[in-house]
Amino acid sequence: MSVEKTYIETYAPDSNMTFIVEDTLVNGKVVFTELKGFYYGKPNPKLTEKYYNRLKAEYKL
Repeated sequence: MSVEKTYIETYAPDSNMTFIVEDTLVNGKVVFTELKGFYYGKPNPKLTEKYYNRLKAEYKL
């Protein structure tokens, strides 16, 4: 049995946000998808690295 994890950056243009989604594959088939982070703007490798595994949002009023 082969288990692999991959992530993708999914851009939502309507909200101008990038969502970091991690897929768990078993024998090449996706068995689990998990949201691992998000940030405003288009996909950016530096921001993806910074916000990967950070699901907490902070708002300054």
